[in-house]
Amino acid sequence: MSGAIAVAVLGAGLATRFGSDKLAAPLHGRPLAHHVLAALAGFDWPQKLLVCRGAPDWSRAYAQAGFTLLQLPDASAGLRGSMHRAAQAATCERLLICLADMPQVPRAHLQALLDAARDWPGAVASVAPGYRGPPAILPVAALRGLPATGDEGARPLLQQARQVAGESAWFADIDRTGDLERLAAPMAPRQAGQR
Repeated sequence: MSGAIAVAVLGAGLATRFGSDKLAAPLHGRPLAHHVLAALAGFDWPQKLLVCRGAPDWSRAYAQAGFTLLQLPDASAGLRGSMHRAAQAATCERLLICLADMPQVPRAHLQALLDAARDWPGAVASVAPGYRGPPAILPVAALRGLPATGDEGARPLLQQARQVAGESAWFADIDRTGDLERLAAPMAPRQAGQR
């Protein structure tokens, strides 16, 4: 599909630092993996892909939302393995790559990425102080040209990417149980006189 941008959610990691399937862990009343799914709802994606291992319970909501589930049997292939799997299945020229363990990306930021890609054929990356990465829009042909394994992700493709700024908190991913606990903790009530 010429010029079209599909979406791929990557959720096939090993979660070794978390100790269990972090994407099934509850956060604000729903599985962690469902937060990015909610942010992606309402867009007219020509193709929706989810890269995962097996058929975890949390993936059913993706299937119900019209995502094609792509298996990555060898999670040791890393982030590049997941991106490569999505690129092989893609029928569009570009993919919006999102991480299933990144629950705070707002829908408005996804729209800003799409807007930035409208007149730009190359990569478009999210940026914040000290961060450049997903969600990112990447050319499928370039993704297919990357090595099929490794945790470096699309770093080489992001060097010349158009940048869309966001808040650092939006791009925090959940790697450890403490990360999830910090997000799940209710905000402390404000003291009188604080703004």
